[in-house]
Amino acid sequence: MTPYLLLAISPIVLSFGMDYLVAKKRFSERKAKKTLLLFSGILIFLFFALRDPSIGSGDTLVYTSVMKRAIQSENWSQFYGFYDMEIGFQFFVFLLSRVFTSPQMLLVVTAAFFAYSVCYFIYRNSDDMALSLVLFITICGMTFYMQGMRQAIAMSIGLFAYECVKNRKIICFALLVVLATFFHQTAVVLFLLYAIRFLKFNYKSFAFSAVAVVIFLLSIERLIAIANELFEKEYTGVFESGGYIATAIHFLILIFAVVFNRRVRKNDSETMLIYVALAGLVIYIARYFGVGIAERISFYFIFGQIALLPNTLQHFEQRERVALKMIVYTLAIALSAYRLHGSNLIPYIPFWEG
Repeated sequence: MTPYLLLAISPIVLSFGMDYLVAKKRFSERKAKKTLLLFSGILIFLFFALRDPSIGSGDTLVYTSVMKRAIQSENWSQFYGFYDMEIGFQFFVFLLSRVFTSPQMLLVVTAAFFAYSVCYFIYRNSDDMALSLVLFITICGMTFYMQGMRQAIAMSIGLFAYECVKNRKIICFALLVVLATFFHQTAVVLFLLYAIRFLKFNYKSFAFSAVAVVIFLLSIERLIAIANELFEKEYTGVFESGGYIATAIHFLILIFAVVFNRRVRKNDSETMLIYVALAGLVIYIARYFGVGIAERISFYFIFGQIALLPNTLQHFEQRERVALKMIVYTLAIALSAYRLHGSNLIPYIPFWEG
């Protein structure tokens, strides 16, 4: 567990170093933020890239076996169709196999994309880089990125799609979402971001959202049936227990932001984060009475929390903000350690020891 904890505290340590350099006027604040993200991104990249494929649920072993087959295949027709996976992912792996001869390079290349996409989103949307990084590493997605490669690629593409819709580049947004679906079909839910762009922090949007939530929850079984028919899947089963801590985290971050984040009332980007977090919460809750896959679908919107909580803390006085950050750091790292304990992510094994 030690490597995970060291990675989790690394942004905090780096932030102290950057603050010192800013105080000594050796770095500007902008340069300090970029440097913090650069070094943190490199650490996240190395953590992902150097891991043994056996870590986690076993899905990564399947993906490296796909890479092995691609390397051994003489052409596309010999490779394609052996695995029941989206054509975009298979084509991506096949292209890599024309360049690299080691299956580990699949982890290296995707690690670079994952680290860059997360750092890019944080730089564009967060007021506190270190806190956002810690949240990502501990409770907002990193362990899923390590296992669910196809969906993680789609989620990373979604981060760039979010920037497009935020900046009203709708054609670019649509193309990116379509691209994401070629890696994981469930990425079609990212089109919801386009609707979120029109919502404001007012009673009209609140009422619309409330009605939409009710309709969604009442129609969840029908929506699942349509999805099963469209994607030729058999998504069934619900979670009767568990996930309560995650649900509470979703809910508390959202309420905390609504109450204390004054910018959501006049900043469209901040308002979008509120509704992204709401979408993640509602979809996550659907796991209890809709279908278990709703939990994974909610991950497409988990990035809202990574920026929303740090941005909200900026509205407190310096002393209060520091105290709250210490509490968040402590709880996030403690919760991460609790989740990791006894999981198949422990121990962390580098690929040369696997």
